[in-house]
Amino acid sequence: MATYLKIGGDMVYYLRSDQIVLGIVLDGAHLIVSFSNPDIEWVRLDGLPFGPPIETPPDKQAERKVKMSNADLSSTTWSGIAAQYGPPGGAMTQWPVPPNFTLRLNTPRTVRPAPTHAPELGIEFMLLNE
Repeated sequence: MATYLKIGGDMVYYLRSDQIVLGIVLDGAHLIVSFSNPDIEWVRLDGLPFGPPIETPPDKQAERKVKMSNADLSSTTWSGIAAQYGPPGGAMTQWPVPPNFTLRLNTPRTVRPAPTHAPELGIEFMLLNE
């Protein structure tokens, strides 16, 4: 069974890691996807309309926001707890969702609602299981 991260309708990356960290900065400008599995060296989020590609650092100690507590990618539900994180040399930012939440696979989650005058500015992401 394959798991993918999708932003909007665009497939971004095939996820092979057993632990995944997802984060979105408060202004909605960046999505951070980090892996604790040493087999994955980095991930680039290319082709996104809201910022340049982002890479995890070589030491795998990437910015941490939400660590999905269920390591089984075949599960239908991952749960996490919002947390603050400190990017290298940067300021603290907080995950812009309620402190406790559940992210279900194959279910979109809105992380920045679109304004009525510019629906293309909304951002959704989902974890898709095949």
